[in-house]
Amino acid sequence: MFSRAPARAANISAVLNGTTNYTSANLTVRWDAGDANVDYFKLYYTTSVPQIFTNYINVSSDTLFYHQTNASSYPQIFYRVSISNPVGDNASTTVAGKMSYVIQRNAGGTGKNWVGLPINSTFIRAQDIINETGSGAPNSTTISRWNSSNQKYIVCDDYNCPDDGFCTEGSSNQVCNFQIRPFDGYRLETNLTAPSSVSWAVAGTLYDKQNVSLQAPSGLFHLNLIGLCGNTTLVNANSLLNNITTADAISVWNESRQTTEGYIQFRGGRGNNFPISLYKGYFVSVTANTNWSSCSLSSGSVGGGDT
Repeated sequence: MFSRAPARAANISAVLNGTTNYTSANLTVRWDAGDANVDYFKLYYTTSVPQIFTNYINVSSDTLFYHQTNASSYPQIFYRVSISNPVGDNASTTVAGKMSYVIQRNAGGTGKNWVGLPINSTFIRAQDIINETGSGAPNSTTISRWNSSNQKYIVCDDYNCPDDGFCTEGSSNQVCNFQIRPFDGYRLETNLTAPSSVSWAVAGTLYDKQNVSLQAPSGLFHLNLIGLCGNTTLVNANSLLNNITTADAISVWNESRQTTEGYIQFRGGRGNNFPISLYKGYFVSVTANTNWSSCSLSSGSVGGGDT
């Protein structure tokens, strides 16, 4: 009946269906069959960093979607679609899924959070993220992106964020409804009346591997605010620092204490060797301009081996 292995699935997507900001929601993964050589689908999944997918669900050949009805039970869950027939399997390189965030504020009213966005979701510009009527971050009034060239923030807030394409220079920062870019980190700030912590979830497909330009402009500081690739193998500050050849320091924001924690490249590493999290953003100091490969893997593997 089947003369060859099937083609890979196409048009893979993941969306959350639930309350505003997706704090409690079901996840739907959809795909198209690559061709007619389909016996059934294997939907591989993992609830950890999407490096190796060993668990899977069988889905019939006439069904091109899967509903995860308890997605809110998992801080993160990712899927890869494999098309199967007796001749062989063909797994997609696209990874789809969702990640959960906890946006925090302390008792003093400070509510800064450094976040990474490894998932390609519906966010195109800054206002999309602080738009609380849709899938934006709840209680967030300001989002900022770091401009490595002039070592200043580019800011968008509820009260002062120009329309698309228009930016203004402030006394210390640039104000702009900037574009959301892969592997940048972002600073989210909450309003003063926000709860001490609120949940937020983002769904879509993981960004593909690409090089990130890290800059060391003339002057005292050479900081870059970065996010990580969804299937990174980096586990702590030391591994991230050693992965960037010209990096000499890295810092993370402690949301609970609302302060930074740092780690420097000195005598094998000094400071807090904090763990790496996909949902966080990190400031990295570099000694020279560098093109950094944002992913340690180009895609995950299924069944214990690459396909």
